[in-house]
Amino acid sequence: MRRGSDIVDVDEPLAVDLSPASHDASGEGVPTRDLTGLAPAARPARRWTPRRVVATPAALDHPHGRRVVATVEALGIEVERLRANRLTGVRGETERETYARAKSTLAIVVSPPSRRALQPIAPSADWRVDLAEGCPAHCQYCYLAGSLFGPPVTRVDLTPAR
Repeated sequence: MRRGSDIVDVDEPLAVDLSPASHDASGEGVPTRDLTGLAPAARPARRWTPRRVVATPAALDHPHGRRVVATVEALGIEVERLRANRLTGVRGETERETYARAKSTLAIVVSPPSRRALQPIAPSADWRVDLAEGCPAHCQYCYLAGSLFGPPVTRVDLTPAR
């Protein structure tokens, strides 16, 4: 690192003349073990890609909605343009089929005015405004899957600016 400049070399140690400090508050050395054999090999992250994308007429009226649709279509995913501002075609014959369809669907929507207001987060004093809703993951421990209303469709909300 050069003194007096804004450039920082992250490979250069910050304290060159000092021996490494112990990791124990008492100053005693801490035994270390090689745990690399215990953990499974790292896998590259997978990006979620929806199988079905739907867009409402209100979302297509926004320039950002049209850009999102163009981006999705450039990925080779067909976008279904709905006739009304209501999500349809998500429910299956069974709850399992409905869940599977919803988790693989991305909806590009404009929320109703009632959803654009600040919403309280009970029991705290915090407030929220949802810009997106839903989750493409299938976490077994997720409590939201059973507590949200309707199928768990992942939504991109194009709420207009005020």
